[in-house]
Amino acid sequence: MFSLPCFLLGMLLADIYVARWKSQPIASRLNDGVALLCVVAMFGMRESVAVDRLLMPWVLCLLMVSVLCGDLSKRVASLPALCAIGGMCYSIYLFHYELIVVISAVTLRFAVTEKFLPNFVLQSLLITPIVLGFCTVYYLYVEKPCMARDLPQRLLAKFRKPSTSPVAIETGAKQ
Repeated sequence: MFSLPCFLLGMLLADIYVARWKSQPIASRLNDGVALLCVVAMFGMRESVAVDRLLMPWVLCLLMVSVLCGDLSKRVASLPALCAIGGMCYSIYLFHYELIVVISAVTLRFAVTEKFLPNFVLQSLLITPIVLGFCTVYYLYVEKPCMARDLPQRLLAKFRKPSTSPVAIETGAKQ
C-alpha cells in the first residue's frame, strides 16, 4: 500500500511534464542541490516508518522535479546506462528478489568482517552485475519484443493458414 502514493505522484508528475509543462525549465545548480538534499533525506527517513510513509512520496516528487529542472542532475539522470536500467525496471522488478536470494546463498560465504557496511558493499558488488546481466537478457529477448505495436498481428499471421479460396485460385492472387 505504501507504493500507491509514490506511483500516483509519479503519474501526476509525468502528466504535468508531458501535457502541461509549457516551456523548457531553466536548468539551475539550485535544483541540483535540492536533488542532492532529497537523496540524503530519503536515506535519513528510513529510521522512522511513520515519517517515511508520510514524507517519502513528497520527497520523491520534489526529487523528480528538481532533477528535471537541474543542470548536473538532469545530465546524470540522462546517462544512457541509467536510461537503459530505467527501461528495464519491470524486468528488474520481476526477478531481482528471487535472483538475490539464489545468488546470496553462494556469495554470503564471502563475508570479510562482522560489520554490516563492508559486507553490504561487497554483496552489492557481487550481486548487482549478475542481477543486471540476467535482467538485461530477459528484457532484450522477452520483454522488448513483446512491446512491439504490431505483435498481435504478427502472432495471428503465424497461426493463419494461407487462403485457398476459389477466388484466390481463379485469379491467381497471391496471399
